[in-house]
Amino acid sequence: MLFLPALAFDIGRSLGITMVGLFGSDVASSATQSTIHFFLEDTPPLKPTYAKNVLKEAIINCLSGIPIFADLDHAELNTVSDHMHVSRFEAGDLVFSEGDPGDEVCFVVDGTLDVLKLYAGKLEKKIAVKAPGGSIGEMAVIGNFSRTATVKSRTDSTLLTLPRRRFDEICEEHPKIGVKILRSIAQLLSLHLRDTSQELFELISPRK
Repeated sequence: MLFLPALAFDIGRSLGITMVGLFGSDVASSATQSTIHFFLEDTPPLKPTYAKNVLKEAIINCLSGIPIFADLDHAELNTVSDHMHVSRFEAGDLVFSEGDPGDEVCFVVDGTLDVLKLYAGKLEKKIAVKAPGGSIGEMAVIGNFSRTATVKSRTDSTLLTLPRRRFDEICEEHPKIGVKILRSIAQLLSLHLRDTSQELFELISPRK
């Protein structure tokens, strides 16, 4: 399975399409979120609608490599792709802070993210690393939960994000897709809870 650099970027280059950092002209920073934006360079004879379709297919392929969407078929992934946004972060950028309102789930397409926690009242103790295919903030699409950790981009990174309001639209308009995604989120959270319980058990168990 190939992720975004080998798909959207390289496919774009091969078609003569230059991605404007995946952002429009109103970008405030490298971390600004928007939908996919592109322009044609060197004027190859390509129709914009065709180029859009190629890039959309690249995002669908990215989604197919993410565990939360493993049960969705191509048509269902196509539906979900219409609701996804793309975010680009440079190395060292803050994705979000512990305690921030959570209103979207993020999926790592390219790069590496560090997940950090407050420790002894200070940032930051690294508790996890997210690589391509990983997800962050799954609880955000379920309810109004604050972020439980801080996330920073260790390297230049590309994320696909699904805002809660867009997920709600999917559930209302395509309930079968919504159920599949919710089931996968529940399974993922269950695994996280099991791992946390095991770590807690090992921490409190008497040392021999």
